[in-house]
Amino acid sequence: MKLKITAVGLLALVLLVGCANQADIDSWEGSSKDALILAYGAPEKTVKLDDGSELMEFHHERLSEGTSLYCTLRFIISPTGEVVRGKADGNIGGCNRLIKEKEGQ
Repeated sequence: MKLKITAVGLLALVLLVGCANQADIDSWEGSSKDALILAYGAPEKTVKLDDGSELMEFHHERLSEGTSLYCTLRFIISPTGEVVRGKADGNIGGCNRLIKEKEGQ
């Protein structure tokens, strides 16, 4: 029973961390491509999509207190240069710390 409670607690923590990341990413919707680049630096990867929009990918990785923190941020940019949506993928704490650091918070 104790293992089951721990697994449920860990799942809740993962979901909570994921929500925090996505809320930060969602706050970029409607912002300019230039503002995104000023905050995160040059993207590591940019792909032009068939509809004229772009997929921009930012990778961040660092070692903090003996733990490797990593995060990949992906944003869809409209043909007019606005952020349409984004997604964050990384380990627990990786995206939260890196997003706050890059955004100067």
